[in-house]
Amino acid sequence: MNLYLHFPFCQQKCFYCDFISLSNQEHLIDEYCQNLIKEIEIYGKKFEHIGIDTIYLGGGTPSIVDSKNLEKIIKAIRENFQVNEKAEITIEANPDSLSKEKLKKYLEIGINRLSIGVQAWQNDLLKLIGRTYKIEVFTQAYKWAREVGFKNINLDLIFALPTQTKKQWQESLTQIIALDPEHIACYSLEWDNNSIFGNQQRNNKIKKATDNLDRQMYRLACKYLEKAGYHQYEISNFSKKGFVCQHNADFWKSKNYLGLGVAAISKIDNKTWQNQKNIKLYCQKLEQNQLAIEKVETINKKDQLASSISLALRTNEGIDKKILKTKNLQNLIDIKLIKENKEKIHLTTKGKDLLNYILLELKIF
Repeated sequence: MNLYLHFPFCQQKCFYCDFISLSNQEHLIDEYCQNLIKEIEIYGKKFEHIGIDTIYLGGGTPSIVDSKNLEKIIKAIRENFQVNEKAEITIEANPDSLSKEKLKKYLEIGINRLSIGVQAWQNDLLKLIGRTYKIEVFTQAYKWAREVGFKNINLDLIFALPTQTKKQWQESLTQIIALDPEHIACYSLEWDNNSIFGNQQRNNKIKKATDNLDRQMYRLACKYLEKAGYHQYEISNFSKKGFVCQHNADFWKSKNYLGLGVAAISKIDNKTWQNQKNIKLYCQKLEQNQLAIEKVETINKKDQLASSISLALRTNEGIDKKILKTKNLQNLIDIKLIKENKEKIHLTTKGKDLLNYILLELKIF
């Protein structure tokens, strides 16, 4: 099983973000972490020291949390679950929340994978999207991470940002590739109605990139990264040999995961549930030694299958043909959206642009 721990704290909410996050609420960190440990202990008893293959500290900005609290949390996980000796343990980080001492401590407590949100190389774009640092701060943090001994680093980039040009995206890719990280993730900007950008777009204060420019940027990323030796193993994810993100790969294979912390989602077999989204209510429940679950759903077989298909098709590994044996695939093959071999169905390059259309054609939802 895999563990996801949500840390909702941020220095400032990015303008494109609609995740559950809190800015300028650092005074709640100690209380939150104490209750997160209680949740770990409750689930440890419930699942009788079940084995853990990956641990992912996400957010929000987990790197805002002080190392002492993170050390206590990792220790609690090890005491209440059977953590695989070679478990992948990832922490997400913003460049301006890192220091050399903090990075050194991460390694000491067992965190062995670092995921830094760079997003863009140009300082004007970073300011435009609400990031709180300049690119020089990132390059220093990256240098520190290498100096202390991190050997598995992911860097996130976002394309199709407002006003972003193809030339700027090309520069971002070139500069990130030159740093030689083990993993690079490239995401198209998602416009959420509840984000700051969503509100600005409704009021005609900001414009989306065109679909054509979005796809040009995506294909440019695929081309540059392949040439640089990065294997694309999922629509948005590229890695050097041996550095696939195991946590995400297991998610795309529909494996079980347990979500801890405010608003975290879990999926165990045919059950899924989400924790309380309000941090005060979350803490109140745990202080009473109760789980802070807000809602539980049972996933029927049809929905399980649909979810498995949509997730598996995102990967270059594809999906077993036997799973789709009742579907008529010929039209999608004829228009070159999918391809097949003896065992698997895969998306083509064109198909990766049209996944939602393919899912509709397969009538899985």
